[in-house]
Amino acid sequence: MAQVRPSDQYGIYHTSPSFSCLTKPVVLWTQQDVCKWLKKHCPHNYLTYVEAFSHHAITGRALLRLNAEKLQRMGITHESQRQEVLQQVLQLQVREEVRNLQLLSQGTGKGKHRN
Repeated sequence: MAQVRPSDQYGIYHTSPSFSCLTKPVVLWTQQDVCKWLKKHCPHNYLTYVEAFSHHAITGRALLRLNAEKLQRMGITHESQRQEVLQQVLQLQVREEVRNLQLLSQGTGKGKHRN
């Protein structure tokens, strides 16, 4: 196993298309994982977002459930900022669903189907 240097702390969010940032399911993400995701996917307003997300203890499970109303209550008052976050969350939801479908198809390809 490779040793992780402090400078590699964001290594799981590598930009290479062959390396998925979803190395663990989003529902298991910690607040720190969510902040790393924000830094990569919403860099322009990162400080605004990370303050609100940290204050409200947003984990991966909560991230997937965000909507415009929740973001506004969290203090993200600009419509354009809410839309930026929601667009990235939607893309994350789609990637996670694709990942889940791939895992399901791997699991059912060899064995019996469960009802």
